[in-house]
Amino acid sequence: MTTQRLPVPGSDSDTWGSVLNGFLEVEHNPDGTLKAAGSLAAKADTSSLATVATTGSYNDLSSQPTIPTISDASNSVKGIVQLAGDLAGTAAAPAIAAGAVTGAKIANTTITDANISASAAIAKSKLAALNIADADVSAISESKITNLTTDLAAKVITSRQILVGNGLTGGGDLSADRTLSASFGTVTAQTTFGASSTSGASTSLARADHTHGTPAHDAAAHSAIKHSDLAAPLATVDWNAQRLSGLAQATSANDAVSKTYLNNWVPTPDLQGWLAWNYDPVLCSAASNLTTQTVAVAKVVLPVAITVTNIAFHLVNAGVSLTSGQSFVGLYDSTGARQAVSADQSTSWTSTGLKTVAMASSYAAAAGTYYVALLCNGTTPMGPARTNSSGAIIANAGLSVANYRFGIAATGQTALPGSFTPSSMTAGTGAIGFWCAIS
Repeated sequence: MTTQRLPVPGSDSDTWGSVLNGFLEVEHNPDGTLKAAGSLAAKADTSSLATVATTGSYNDLSSQPTIPTISDASNSVKGIVQLAGDLAGTAAAPAIAAGAVTGAKIANTTITDANISASAAIAKSKLAALNIADADVSAISESKITNLTTDLAAKVITSRQILVGNGLTGGGDLSADRTLSASFGTVTAQTTFGASSTSGASTSLARADHTHGTPAHDAAAHSAIKHSDLAAPLATVDWNAQRLSGLAQATSANDAVSKTYLNNWVPTPDLQGWLAWNYDPVLCSAASNLTTQTVAVAKVVLPVAITVTNIAFHLVNAGVSLTSGQSFVGLYDSTGARQAVSADQSTSWTSTGLKTVAMASSYAAAAGTYYVALLCNGTTPMGPARTNSSGAIIANAGLSVANYRFGIAATGQTALPGSFTPSSMTAGTGAIGFWCAIS
């Protein structure tokens, strides 16, 4: 029998078709179907494979290969294992199921110190009772016991001593309770200045027989002793902000005087209903008109803290054709910062008389130096009452610029500025020694 083969490229000239047909006829019929007796007949045909592909059933194969049977695995035979019970995960990555490892699954003595993390939070209830001796704890550091270092730092060692000085007994270390007692000892009672003394012991800070000398008096008579009966003080006397009362009529140059006596000679603002003024208005003897767009200021010293609500002055020469919205009164502190200002006075200042001008808001002024400012703009600005001097040069004699009593704070103004510099004041035209008061 001739062995069939495939044609060889480059050979089998004019016979390659017969060679190929001979090769195919081994397994195929002339119509292309497989021969029943051929080796391919035992293989699945295409119709069978199509059915299996559709149904997925092994039983649809016309020629079924033998499939080996795989049994479940045992402790001695390999086999099928189900991921259940203590196993979880996937076939590619099996894992021990959560909670599957129990005490019964861990052999005794197999866990050592190295297996337990230093940060493991093992509850005390999980540990068996221990019989701990002193030798077991000698090497435990303070840091291992909660709050021990802090608690010890707040304690005092018993060897710390309570020491006593003069007049006290008792004391000792802190190994026991200690009682301190005061010992007043022996004191000397002075009965009369320069006289002999009587000694004795007392259990109170002030003995009942204690008296003061020069002149001699007991505690009950102390408040009745006159200053004239006491020795002259050797240092400055601090009256602790208290007032002296009941002063007699002054008769010599160094005598103290009462406010009533002072008011008879030097009138004060409160006698006329004011909280402060820059000088007694009786000293006013003339008037001078302000210079338009020029801020004239007058210094006022407040001896005590007050609340500034109004500022007053006497208008002698009425303003003419004043510009609306450009006439004001204001108060500046010692640094030149404006602290209070009025509304526009262009209408009011066209008539004469005492002008008590309200501030737009009151100002709580501390004791110290302040400046009252006037600004009046128009054809003819108004003229306030002033001292006999028409200018401020004489009134400021001997003063540095920063300490002027009267001056010009600013020029070219249509409203009072927010501040000015006291050391830059001038005393030329427009500086007027006008009288003013505060209420």
